Amino acid sequence: MGGDLNLDIKTKGPSMESLGPNAGGIYIFDNTDIVAGRPNPQLRLIGTALHGGWHSVVQANMHGVPHLVGAGELEACPGSWPKVVNISDETKPFIESEFKLQMNQTENCSPRTKMEAATNGIVGSPGTAASHFNDVDSPTDTRLGRFPFLWAGLRIVDLRDPAKPIEVGYFKPGDSCMSHVHVAPNTGQIWFACTYSGFYVIDLKPDLRASLGLPRVPNKAISRK
Repeated sequence: MGGDLNLDIKTKGPSMESLGPNAGGIYIFDNTDIVAGRPNPQLRLIGTALHGGWHSVVQANMHGVPHLVGAGELEACPGSWPKVVNISDETKPFIESEFKLQMNQTENCSPRTKMEAATNGIVGSPGTAASHFNDVDSPTDTRLGRFPFLWAGLRIVDLRDPAKPIEVGYFKPGDSCMSHVHVAPNTGQIWFACTYSGFYVIDLKPDLRASLGLPRVPNKAISRK
């Protein structure tokens, strides 16, 4: 709200413009004063990535090149979606790519419902595909992004080429999925939750893991009582 980032967006109250995919951005600060315990410590702004995502920004590293993955949040159609920001030069970070579904294309949106209009587009109707949290398999050796897209379910995205993210799988139970996504390191299981259907534990198929160069994991069935 300070008017010091994304000067092309007017932020008068909550709206799609002030909270959506092109709002906000990434600030990179030097916190040396704090780490060194200096008196009157100052944060020094190094660089900014305009429109680079502001919600649930996570670290990623593809082939030794540091990145950040962030997004907007929620929203009516066209929703919001993850953005991959290259921070190899922290003074000049830039958006290297975006990951969109067809439902995130403006031309595929229906007219706003009464609820969407009443909330200035902040709340999307059931069926909206919008990012909510971003996670990757490893912050230091990133291969896959795991992105909940509300009613579009959990999307598994190959990030090995950060300039060209490619969807390699999805799990769509039918209700809105909007939790963080955890990967169990010993089993490769993917844990996440959806609003009504609850908690899920899913696996990638062995042939998909092999094609992505992921290590083999024990093939143990989940016991149910």
